[in-house]
Amino acid sequence: MIYRGLCEVDDIHADGCTVSLCGDATGNFICYPISERLRQEKRFLCNWGLCVLREHPGGEENWTSEAGLEEIRQELQNFGGNSFAGLTPLQMAERTEKIIGWSLFDRDPLKSFDFGNVTLLGDAAHPLLPYGSQGATQAIMDAEALGVSYQNAMANGTGIRGCVKEYSDLRCEVTGKVVIANRDMGSTAVLRVTALETEGMAMEEKRQWCAEHGKRLHDEVIQKYRASMPKSVRSAPAVQR
Repeated sequence: MIYRGLCEVDDIHADGCTVSLCGDATGNFICYPISERLRQEKRFLCNWGLCVLREHPGGEENWTSEAGLEEIRQELQNFGGNSFAGLTPLQMAERTEKIIGWSLFDRDPLKSFDFGNVTLLGDAAHPLLPYGSQGATQAIMDAEALGVSYQNAMANGTGIRGCVKEYSDLRCEVTGKVVIANRDMGSTAVLRVTALETEGMAMEEKRQWCAEHGKRLHDEVIQKYRASMPKSVRSAPAVQR
């Protein structure tokens, strides 16, 4: 399940541009600023999300369903040792007027996006779990690839069917790999790795360990995941036919 909300904080977190998260593979909290105007005023308009495992989440595939704070109060309290701009995750949620929550689903990758004169892009083509901001990123890259394919098809006379085929060749296989990668938590897997490597440590020991090993984890987990993501079709090699 994922729960999301928006609240204002009368302070600034880190440099005001930082994405922060805490937790592990069973539950994690993320927050980040979304207002440059408030950042300049030394305030924090915080978009937050709580991702948690449920034995049977119930719910439905609807990302506008409202949720109550009591559904997640205990899980947020478990993150009480963490604070962002002076507030714990629970305090952020208590400041939130509207919380939405829904079950997370993905789909096995398709073999093709080529349906003659029709194709798919974004979540319709490759719904994936929300790690690494790849839902929005891959939709934008789909649009870029579709534009390039349309331009090529108009230039070489292959028409809409040629456009759809080239777009499918460019994007179907690579986006399927993103779907699979995100089943392993994407870049957020850094939380799972940290939890395993610091198991049994006291909080202060964990902080020290993170200070010493942060760059290694960034390179081995986060950067490795980012490097595996598809690149712009404008810089990719030509599709072989």
